[in-house]
Amino acid sequence: MGNPNEIKGHREAPNIKGCLLLIIGIKCEIKGVARQPLWEECNCNLEASEFFAEPLVGIFSAGDEKIQQIALSGFRIFAINYLLCGMNIFASGLFTALNNGKISAVISVARTLVFECAAMLILPMFIGINGVWSALPVAELCAVAISVTFIIANAKKYHLVGVPPLSVRADSL
Repeated sequence: MGNPNEIKGHREAPNIKGCLLLIIGIKCEIKGVARQPLWEECNCNLEASEFFAEPLVGIFSAGDEKIQQIALSGFRIFAINYLLCGMNIFASGLFTALNNGKISAVISVARTLVFECAAMLILPMFIGINGVWSALPVAELCAVAISVTFIIANAKKYHLVGVPPLSVRADSL
């Protein structure tokens, strides 16, 4: 009989994880993500999610056509999140690096708890199942608004505006 604590399919998990890491590595190498601006990196993730949507959903849908269609639709809505999350991660990291943990924490908590829970509770009442899928992209959009607000409000304090790029300053020496 087997171990009652053993999870069915646990032996396949490392293979799936390895395949996904390989896919991500190939995607990044093809697009040259390390050399791309943030916008292009986010767009690369969006393109990859569209390209791999059907195979990834197929892993978890077990051949059920109805589940696969619902998951594909939701996956494509959720993928919009990739265009927005980078800005919030950047802003939180920026304020952490500037030794302003309060603003960093506000951005992180707002994006992962406050906005996400609010969107998850409110959106399905108005747009049904698509509201569940849209909750994270909407939460990220709200977090982008506060991230940009904090960056603009603190730009002068941290000399984020009006300072020439490092390469320009080094050349002027």
